[in-house]
Amino acid sequence: MEEILEKISQIRGIISLQVHMGNLDVHAGLVYKEGSELVKAITSIKKMKGVEKIVWSEQALAHPLPNRITELL
Repeated sequence: MEEILEKISQIRGIISLQVHMGNLDVHAGLVYKEGSELVKAITSIKKMKGVEKIVWSEQALAHPLPNRITELL
């Protein structure tokens, strides 16, 4: 896992990486100007040893929430 994370972190446009439990193993945040940059990043990740599949989606809307953690303390 560490080797894959390190390789993904070197891809242009990757701004975050998270290891998840459940339906996916790694979540990567990516920003790009043109679709060709997204295709290049996905192609690079698909070629990595240990990567079985890629599922991607795009954020359509961000809804700000108050800091709920402090409400629980």
